[in-house]
Amino acid sequence: MFEAVEKAWINGIACGALTLPLFGSGAVVPAPMTNSTMPLWLYAFLLGGASSFVGDIAHLAMKENVAISEKWNNRTTLLVSAGVNAALFYGGMCFLSPGVARDVGIASTLAIAGGGELIGSALYSYGKENLYL
Repeated sequence: MFEAVEKAWINGIACGALTLPLFGSGAVVPAPMTNSTMPLWLYAFLLGGASSFVGDIAHLAMKENVAISEKWNNRTTLLVSAGVNAALFYGGMCFLSPGVARDVGIASTLAIAGGGELIGSALYSYGKENLYL
């Protein structure tokens, strides 16, 4: 469970960072359930972390013999995880703010979420193997 929390932070950072080259640092979106706005990178960070956490908890329930830090070394688990994370990210975006999902677009959303999962898994695995985190 603690691995899921650790990796959620890394995945959130990766998702937030991936929005910057696509939309720039000035892109803002309406904050869900409020009357204010927030930067798109922060929105992607929060949603990417949440989708990673939910996806990793599901991973642990179904594939308990493959640790979260080992997903990078198992191609099938990694690709399924990237797909699940992208679906959760897009679903969460559609649920929280359908206008943002429409404006950002499904291709960009899936690229941010799937890419964030791949980058997050690689960084987390590297940190666990080489930095002894």
